[in-house]
Amino acid sequence: MPDVQFDPGHRQRVTPTQITAEEHAAIARVFEAGPSVFSALSTLRTRRMGLGYRSETGEPETFEWSSGRTLTQQAGPLSWASQAPPVPLSEVEEALLAWAALGPNGIALADVPVHGALSGMLSWAGRTIPASSNDLSVDLFVINDQGVFRYRPLAERLAPVEIAGPEDYWKVLHWYRNDRLQVSDRRPDIGWFSAPEGTHNVNALGPGQYNLNRPGSTWFLPVGDLGLEWFNQLLSSYEWSGFYLMDPDTQKSCGVEEFIRPGFLEVGFPIPVFDELVQLLHAGQVGASVQNIRLGAEAMGLGAWPVGSYADDMVLGAYPEVSTGLGFDFLERDPDRNPSATATCLGRAGVKEPVVVPSPQFPTAADAVRYVMDLRYGPGGGAVA
Repeated sequence: MPDVQFDPGHRQRVTPTQITAEEHAAIARVFEAGPSVFSALSTLRTRRMGLGYRSETGEPETFEWSSGRTLTQQAGPLSWASQAPPVPLSEVEEALLAWAALGPNGIALADVPVHGALSGMLSWAGRTIPASSNDLSVDLFVINDQGVFRYRPLAERLAPVEIAGPEDYWKVLHWYRNDRLQVSDRRPDIGWFSAPEGTHNVNALGPGQYNLNRPGSTWFLPVGDLGLEWFNQLLSSYEWSGFYLMDPDTQKSCGVEEFIRPGFLEVGFPIPVFDELVQLLHAGQVGASVQNIRLGAEAMGLGAWPVGSYADDMVLGAYPEVSTGLGFDFLERDPDRNPSATATCLGRAGVKEPVVVPSPQFPTAADAVRYVMDLRYGPGGGAVA
């Protein structure tokens, strides 16, 4: 079940992955001869038009990855169609970008006061992106012509700094080859297009419908577990901050009245405000991952297109009647069980199982709390009891 994994015997079982001289040289070019971070920032741009892409041509096109629909993007004054065939990324290029997105980079410093929320640390595993509790709650889905893969290196680390020199370059391909799970052998169906009686067509993917997920491209999709961060931050708030959840309508606490007193819980935190805080903390992980991919692509001389125009619930699979997406399960839209009428993602068994209540993994809130407590204080956890 757990997304945060710890394997104490990992070091002893790891055999260096054999890579070719060409693969080693390709990785070396990025680490040793690539531009500096500041040089990459100086030329960083969104580059939407890759080889094989088109825009505003007004020509019909059948999207095999979107239920075989034939769509026509409205012709426009910036009409353009690439005359070159698409050129897929190589394995080394994908592995480098996946590592840049959220790959292992050593041991977290955990320089947090013991009496100041150090217990919120869920692991010692450092990654290329920050996380408020080092919770490793964001995975990377890699979508290419071979299908859909989940990239999630284990929480165990081999060294304080994973890539200290050329002798460590093999790790980039090792993680990519060994810590990916194939979820599907084809690109996901993400198309959702309807033509109402009005003057506008409704396209849930926006302009991205016409190039996003196009054969030949690689789509890097970070997917997080907001619930894990929510429960862990709540425990830290109770333990160190003196905050407690409060119903904004009634101004009453959410079941912790007996603990509201000086030295214990002292400040009411309206639930929507707490939700927003956790969302901001979690969004920082995903945003850092996307920016790392952009910088990595810039340093490698590749085009990159950050996309935020699509409906995330649809891509995950909330509306299978119109597009299957990644095939994740969602809570039934029953007013008694789901009064907010939102699309609550339950994840996908064996692929991404988030901390959400109620779900098959966590029938009750108590189950979710116990799970997070085990991560904190169990083997591999970063907490100090």
